[in-house]
Amino acid sequence: MRLPLRLTVRRLMIGVATLAVSWAMCLGIGHLCIYRANVAGEMYDRNTAATLEKENKADLASEWLAKAEKVGRLNQESRRHIFTFVSLIASGLIAGGIRLAIGGWLGNRAPDGRGLTNTLAAACLTIAVIMLVGLALGGVAYVAVMAFVILTAE
Repeated sequence: MRLPLRLTVRRLMIGVATLAVSWAMCLGIGHLCIYRANVAGEMYDRNTAATLEKENKADLASEWLAKAEKVGRLNQESRRHIFTFVSLIASGLIAGGIRLAIGGWLGNRAPDGRGLTNTLAAACLTIAVIMLVGLALGGVAYVAVMAFVILTAE
C-alpha cells in the first residue's frame, strides 16, 4: 500500500529539519567545548602585546595583537554558534512545555483530535521531538568527529 504523498512529504520535511537541527547542535557543542580556552588565549595574547608595548617592542607587540584579533574573530563566531545551540534547546523545551500544558488542560475533552488546540499540541510535540532527536544526533556526530580526529592524529 502506498503512502499518500502528503504524508511522505511531511516525513521528509521533518527528517530534513532534524538533520539541520542536528548539524547546528553539533557545531554548538563543539564551539561550546573550546570557547573558554579560546577566550583565555585571546586574553593572554592581548596581555602579551601590552607587555611588549611597554618594553618598546612594537613589532612583536603588533604580531601578538594581530593574533589576538584573529582569535577574537573566532570567538565571535563561537558565540554565534553557542547562541544558536542554546536557542534551539530553549525552543525545544518551550515547545515541549506548551505541549504538556495543552495536554494537561485538554485532558479528555477533545478525543477526536480535531481543533486548533490539538493542532497546536501536535505541532509543539513535533518541534520538541525534532529538537530532542537533533540534540542526540548532534552529540553523536560530535563524538564521532572527535573520535575520527583523535584516531587520525599523528
